Amino acid sequence: LFISFYSISYILDAADGPAARKLNQSTSFGAMLDMITDRVCTIVLLITLGRMFKDYWGYFISMALIDFVSHWYQMYSSISSGAATHKAGAKNENWVVKLYYTFPAIL
Repeated sequence: LFISFYSISYILDAADGPAARKLNQSTSFGAMLDMITDRVCTIVLLITLGRMFKDYWGYFISMALIDFVSHWYQMYSSISSGAATHKAGAKNENWVVKLYYTFPAIL
C-alpha cells in the first residue's frame, strides 16, 4: 500500500512541473515549494526505512542529511547567482548534477 501511494506521489510530482510550465502557471514560489515537499517526502521515507531496518539507521539518516544539505546548497547557490530556478544552472554544473536536472526520466 505504501509503495503504491509513494509511486503515485512520485509520478504526480514529476508531472506537476511540466504541467505548470505548459499552462504558464509556474512561479519561483512554486519551484521552491516543490523542492521543499520533495525533500520532506524523501526524508520521511529515509527515516521510515531507518526505523524499519534498525541495523542500517545510520546509513539512512546520513542519506537524508546529504539529500537535504545538497539540495539546500543547490537552491541557495542558484538564487544567489540570480537564476530563476535551481535547475537553470545545470548546463555549467558537475556532470552528475547536470544529468539529474536535465534527464527527462528524472524530471
